[in-house]
Amino acid sequence: MSNKYIIKACPNLTTSHYGTGETIHNQCGLTDDDLCANCTYCKLKQIVELCKAASEFCRECSKEAIYQVDCIECTKGGRAELGTEILQLLNIEEVE
Repeated sequence: MSNKYIIKACPNLTTSHYGTGETIHNQCGLTDDDLCANCTYCKLKQIVELCKAASEFCRECSKEAIYQVDCIECTKGGRAELGTEILQLLNIEEVE
């Protein structure tokens, strides 16, 4: 995942329509005309970073498989799976 992304499920994601006819998509409604991709300090993005770290947590268990039955972090309901599920719910879109 890149350093810049948009959280499509964010309730503060807005589209601004200006009198000049310009339309700007994916702005953060909590800022003055800043794009979501540029906001690195928001709580949802902090959650995304924690989930990214958790979803990668158990890749070190085995070189053959990501999820190991005997690893509590990898099993159903474990840290890695929970991080992945949360990331899917937030609907992250990478941007350049």
